[in-house]
Order: sequence, then structure tokens, then C-alpha cells
Amino acid sequence: MKNIAHPLENHAEARAYYESLTKRASRGGVCIWREVVEQCHGSLPTWAARKQRAREKESVRRAAESAN
Repeated sequence: MKNIAHPLENHAEARAYYESLTKRASRGGVCIWREVVEQCHGSLPTWAARKQRAREKESVRRAAESAN
């Protein structure tokens, strides 16, 4: 099976924007950017991947528990 690269993997402007967000004191912009990209594309480019696993959102956890 052919490994398909993320649509933003080689997009220089997207990477420059992401890196400008990481240089700010607040990481809120980075979190929002990652959530939007992940929702739109289903994954993150390698250069924007999380270093640590993200916490599961409380609403998602509750929905999973109520489904069981």
C-alpha cells in the first residue's frame, strides 16, 4: 500500500505559520490550529505532530462511557 503524504506536509506557508504560533508565549493558537487541521484532514503533518499524546476531551470520554 502506498503511503500518502499529508496535504500540508510540503506546504511552506502552512509550516511557517505553525512555527510562528509556536514562538508565542501562549500555546493556545497551536492547540486550536492542530485541532482544526486534524478535524479537516484526519491527521497532522509530521512537523506539527504532538510530542506527547493529547489528553482525551471530557465530552468525548463521557460519550464513550454512556455508549457502553
